[in-house]
Amino acid sequence: MPGLQPADGVLSSEHTTAHDNGWEEPMNATIDDIRCEALFASDLQRSWKPTPELIRAAVTDVVGRIGETGCAEMVAQEFGEHPDCAIGRMLWARDAIRLAFAA
Repeated sequence: MPGLQPADGVLSSEHTTAHDNGWEEPMNATIDDIRCEALFASDLQRSWKPTPELIRAAVTDVVGRIGETGCAEMVAQEFGEHPDCAIGRMLWARDAIRLAFAA
């Protein structure tokens, strides 16, 4: 498949999505990172078990309200003030974004 790299290959600064067949597909790191930061900065909670539609709506809302820089600032603030909680929230945000924006 075009654009796929072996799983043991190193892809510069790009993120990858693993497939069951051992191959990894590069993801657009910039867009995914912004989405993760926006979800992290949103009011959505993992315990609410938000649907993909709610996740996409929250990302759009937060980026529209505070912008990409505001999202990054909120993530940095939370990691500085509450690193123990921020790690779990970011892991959830990354997984939720992958599911909500799956092709």
